[in-house]
Amino acid sequence: MEQDGGGSHSPTHTSDTGSDTDSRQVTADNHSVSEKRLAAMLQDLRTSMKTEFQGAVSDMRKDIHEVGTRVNALEEKTDELCHMNDTIVEKIQRMKADNKRLMEKLADLEDRSCRNNIR
Repeated sequence: MEQDGGGSHSPTHTSDTGSDTDSRQVTADNHSVSEKRLAAMLQDLRTSMKTEFQGAVSDMRKDIHEVGTRVNALEEKTDELCHMNDTIVEKIQRMKADNKRLMEKLADLEDRSCRNNIR
């Protein structure tokens, strides 16, 4: 009886092979499904990353355009200020020359006035 009980518990060679084949088939099917699932997930990830990168690049382009616009405005203002500065420097030089000429004329008039008073 013990032998029958022991023999009934141990699997036969034929059922092991069938069992292994079934489990291999299930594993192969699961593996195939897993590969398909992973491929789909990878594609979703690629699409998501591409969308994010395109959005980021679009934002950067917008920011760069805005910075470019601001730089252009600053360059125009700088040119305007440089022109105004040149004009002011020219006026100051003319005023210095006028002031020097007037001071010399004043000194001459004072000298003449003093000489006329002495006589």
